[in-house]
Amino acid sequence: MVNKFESTYSLLNIPVPVRQRTGRSIENIAAVRASVQNEPNQSIPRRSQELGICQITLWRILLKDLILHPYKIKLTQELKPLDHLKRRNFSDFVLQKFEENPEFHQKIIFSDEAHFWLNGFVNKQNMRYWTATNPHVLHETPLHPQKVSVWCGFYAGDVIGPYFFVDENNRHVTVNGVRYRAVLEEYFWPELDGCDISDMWFQQDGATSHTAGQTIDLLKAKFETEVITKASMDSSSSESEDEQQEDDGRIPEAVSLAGEKVQDGRLRLDHSELFSGSPSTRQLARESGISQRSVLRMLHLNKFHAFHVSLHKELHGNDFQNRVNFCEWGLQKLQSDELFLTEVLFTDEATFTNCGQVNRHNMHYWSIENLRWLREVDKQRPRSVNVLCGLFNGEIIGPYFIDGTLNTSRYKNILTEILPHLLENIPLHIRQPMWFQQGGCPAHSARIITQFLNVTFGDRWIGRAGNHKWPARSPGLTPLNFYLRGKLKQQVYNEIPTTKEDMKERIRRACAAINTTEIQHVVLSVKQRFRALHQCSRSPF
Repeated sequence: MVNKFESTYSLLNIPVPVRQRTGRSIENIAAVRASVQNEPNQSIPRRSQELGICQITLWRILLKDLILHPYKIKLTQELKPLDHLKRRNFSDFVLQKFEENPEFHQKIIFSDEAHFWLNGFVNKQNMRYWTATNPHVLHETPLHPQKVSVWCGFYAGDVIGPYFFVDENNRHVTVNGVRYRAVLEEYFWPELDGCDISDMWFQQDGATSHTAGQTIDLLKAKFETEVITKASMDSSSSESEDEQQEDDGRIPEAVSLAGEKVQDGRLRLDHSELFSGSPSTRQLARESGISQRSVLRMLHLNKFHAFHVSLHKELHGNDFQNRVNFCEWGLQKLQSDELFLTEVLFTDEATFTNCGQVNRHNMHYWSIENLRWLREVDKQRPRSVNVLCGLFNGEIIGPYFIDGTLNTSRYKNILTEILPHLLENIPLHIRQPMWFQQGGCPAHSARIITQFLNVTFGDRWIGRAGNHKWPARSPGLTPLNFYLRGKLKQQVYNEIPTTKEDMKERIRRACAAINTTEIQHVVLSVKQRFRALHQCSRSPF
């Protein structure tokens, strides 16, 4: 009974799960049909739980009996009331130009700027490593990534550029009106020397630096009236980002599969070769000259599996050793007190935006035909909410919404005024042995904060500036990062937030929906993460 209470925090017996129904019976098909009609974009695992039908059977009913297909959501730029009319007017203008000159599209010089980040987006769903055992491939992302701003032009004859925005010290900078006009005069004009631009058009989007009066005068002096921009008479819509398609997030370089041979219609794989690239099955099919279905069968025949790349924070200098030292200290505390993790108040802050990341691979709409499910994302006018949460005693402490960004004065007010109020429902005898944990942002490490924590918690707090130092760039060691943040954002972004208050209310509801047992199990799982850190030569999280 003592062991049961220590492991589950309850003396009640764990309910035995009901065996899920199998078989494509008439009743099961009718239940699935009604479920899809009621909520067509529900996930397979959630629908399987609600209906009590195993996932394999559910897939077969959806695909073979109901003849439905899982269509993915498409993200588009949010349109304002007059944007659609502007798009139509611009399209009418282009069509009119095509009637006058069928080769009009070859007379346009398209231009745009883009940011390339050192932690460039990686589509994990398209990044697979085919191997017999999971190699735990890691893709490091820096905590404070650097970016490069680049300008390019594109027309039927060639690509103009790239031009990188740098200052006099060769440091990369962002675009403003002065720098943009310098690109036109010092780089773009010389590139046009020797070209006949008498009937060429120049296109740019509606960025502020593009629509400044001095910029428009400069372009008209060069191209006269043949300028397509938001500020001109023949304007292009400022929201037409989908007309210039972005890349799909795939890594541009793909390394061929080593040891790949085709003999007697079979794909021979060298098991001793660990793939340094991420070739897709389509690429393997093209290189081997056999069908994609056959490639999949042969991979499975050779007992190869598709493992996804794992994203984690980039480590610097002594980061890994600092993690090891912290985990050793944590394991020592657990040896002397098995419930040590339940005595720690884990805290962290997070930012929720109205254009939050949506995992399109997990969002499907089951239908007979593609209904073109769209979600508008207003990236040009972002709204954000900063929130602080904690985990302690099987409960979520908070959420507390921060006005503006977090600085030292606001954080001091949270510790002195807000935190005691959030903890008032926790019994005093549980709060007295409590440890306090915080991350490593600058507001946490200020001297006034360190002094307050030393007076309030003595030696019972964990942070970058404390006696028990929290290792930098270690989100995988706190349950607020590896569990709570993702769970909340999945619920909040299931539908696009309308206002800040709507976003706050969704966060409150998502926090209230998480049960105590789940939180306790997540907190106790930190012990396994401490142990796992000693079993590899480099941190997997």
